[in-house]
Amino acid sequence: MALFTAGRDGVPLCHDIESSLLPLQANAVYFERYLYERIHQTTTNFLDSYNQEKVSKDIKALSATLTPDCKRYYLPISIVSYAPALAAGSTNEQYETQMQPEFSEVWDHWHSEVKDVVVDVRARKSVSDMITYMTTKKGKKYEFEMVFKLQLTDDGTKVSKVEEFVDTALAGQVIADNQAIQEALQLK
Repeated sequence: MALFTAGRDGVPLCHDIESSLLPLQANAVYFERYLYERIHQTTTNFLDSYNQEKVSKDIKALSATLTPDCKRYYLPISIVSYAPALAAGSTNEQYETQMQPEFSEVWDHWHSEVKDVVVDVRARKSVSDMITYMTTKKGKKYEFEMVFKLQLTDDGTKVSKVEEFVDTALAGQVIADNQAIQEALQLK
């Protein structure tokens, strides 16, 4: 008979009735499933933060699942030709500052739909495919697909690195349209 208790950092430990540890193999199966679920939930929470009802209330929702030192990178490398400043990656604060005007001034409505999430427990990574449906305040509509590759902390509760693969065929147009709308607003 086994008893599960919370160990260090909330990671469960499996003990037999005499409180000695069960063989590592018995713990490994349980722990791997537990970690898979944590990584999947953290990934789902990360993706959900892009929905309008979350980010319109607080731009910091975009960083709620991230470690304080997390960096975000845009890929593929060709996307950097549209915005060279993206090559160095963004801190949480830089990303929030970059996205705030887009969400408050450019986009009238948006929502995201997660198509798939794949978890690699041993590498502490996940890969997800998401489409965001967006409408600008001028009525222009986009369907923007993104694939996120996330590196997670050892316990799977926070994201420590974000690599965002964007739809390069559409990215240049979206960036140009966003800049034009923001420039027009500044001229008013």
